[in-house]
Amino acid sequence: MDWVERQLDEVTSKLTNLPKVFVVLPEMSGLINLSWNNFAKTSSDFNQEKTEDNTQERLEYTQNIDGLRAQKTTLDCS
Repeated sequence: MDWVERQLDEVTSKLTNLPKVFVVLPEMSGLINLSWNNFAKTSSDFNQEKTEDNTQERLEYTQNIDGLRAQKTTLDCS
């Protein structure tokens, strides 16, 4: 009779213990970007940044050209 009671206890414990369910959610940090505060820029802001970029590029180009001219004068043979 002891065996039957143990079997009944095991069956009832198996039926009443539900399996554990884990829900793994994806990382949502990519959807919430805090750098979007400058998203709605005006055209004047855009044009100002564009001219600043252009002046920086022109400065770099002129520095490169001046460097190449200096190299050319040292490499010229008569």
